[in-house]
Formats: sequence, C-alpha cells, structure tokens
Amino acid sequence: MPPTYSDQDTAFQLAANLRHVRESLGLNRAGLAKASGMAPADIYRLETANTVFRADDLHRLSAAMEIAPSRLFAGVTRRLSPIAGVAGSPETQTLLGLFKGIASRKVRNRLVLITRLAQARR
Repeated sequence: MPPTYSDQDTAFQLAANLRHVRESLGLNRAGLAKASGMAPADIYRLETANTVFRADDLHRLSAAMEIAPSRLFAGVTRRLSPIAGVAGSPETQTLLGLFKGIASRKVRNRLVLITRLAQARR
C-alpha cells in the first residue's frame, strides 16, 4: 500500500530518518524487527516509504531503539494548522496531523488527549 500522506516529502523524510537511526545504532532490519515485535518486511516497507507510519509503529520502533519518537521527525519541516485549538511546536502539530489519518476515532481521540496532556505539563 503506497503512503497516503498529503505531503509525500514527510513520508520520505520519516523513512530516511528511521533507516539512518537504525543504521547509526548498528542494527539491521531483522534485529530491529525482533526488538520491536514487527516483521522485517514491515521495517523494509517503512524505510522505503511504501507504507504509512502509524502511531503504534512510531512508539514500538522508538522504544526498541531507545530513542524519543521526536528523533524520527528530524528535518520534517511541514507545518500543520492547529487541531481543535491546540497550539504547540511544529513537532506536536506533525504528530497531531498524523493522528488525523488514523481510522479509529477512539484511538485518535486518545492520542490527541495524550498529546494535549503532555503539552500541558511543559
């Protein structure tokens, strides 16, 4: 399934960042797949921008590589308009924009709430 991001550059930047971070940590795809509980083919599709990053993918991969999820957004310059009156950093707006693409309203609402709570604690 090809990416459905409205901005293809964002998809390619996320893919490049994932590969760069994985390689800088000395991990191969199989090692990252095992650590994250994902299939090596899923890692390949994410790194080549042939599938859409989901919020749970970002969480699992970040946890497996022991990095902040924001590190995968390095160089993503696309600015998104505030969602539901939530102002914040471009990074937060990028995450919220990605959440808009999540099909499940229940999951999307939880992720937006978590983001708002985290932002309120700053």
